[in-house]
Amino acid sequence: MTKARYDADFFARSVERFLEVLDLRDVIFSGVSIGGAISLILAGQPNPRVSRVLAMNPYNYAKGRGIARSSLLGRMIMATPTFG
Repeated sequence: MTKARYDADFFARSVERFLEVLDLRDVIFSGVSIGGAISLILAGQPNPRVSRVLAMNPYNYAKGRGIARSSLLGRMIMATPTFG
């Protein structure tokens, strides 16, 4: 039995295949959290089927610390102290 990987790449490939099978074009994606990240991944690839993306709180998981896990820049931003 093969284990499935339910990561952003898996979901992006699945959605891309869905668009192909239904021959959808000029699609506007909207997503929250990993849905926002998947929308941005699809828009960032040379994909003529995607026309616009509305990404809300991509990677905002792990009790608000998700952005720190997204990239080096995200870790630097979250590690910067706030003064106020």
